[in-house]
Amino acid sequence: MSTKPIFVGTDVGASRTKVAILDADKNMIGWAVKKSGIDFTVTAQSCLEAALLKANARESNILGSVSTGYGRKNVVFAGENKTEIGCHAKGCFLSFPYSTTIIDIGGQDNKIIKLDDNGLRINFKMNRK
Repeated sequence: MSTKPIFVGTDVGASRTKVAILDADKNMIGWAVKKSGIDFTVTAQSCLEAALLKANARESNILGSVSTGYGRKNVVFAGENKTEIGCHAKGCFLSFPYSTTIIDIGGQDNKIIKLDDNGLRINFKMNRK
């Protein structure tokens, strides 16, 4: 079992719960996806355990943890929680560092996020007819 520090991201959506584990070099070393069900806390913990097993790591190795999504406040092992809009923006800009549009089709709602060349959100209004 590894003793190296790891970082955990958890997205508790209305439909699915996802956990990703990164090492200090930002490599994904473990992950899990399960139906969210009715008990978000239990599902998040179950995903964490499955992802830790893939990562060959222990919960005591977690140096930082963030939760996001519909049920983000039900993740007891998260050090902080963030909105999915902020997480999508940062994650996409890390991989694609230029002006872009992100479309999130979720289990409960949909979101459109526009970023400028600096990764900052651009506010826009949709014309509804």
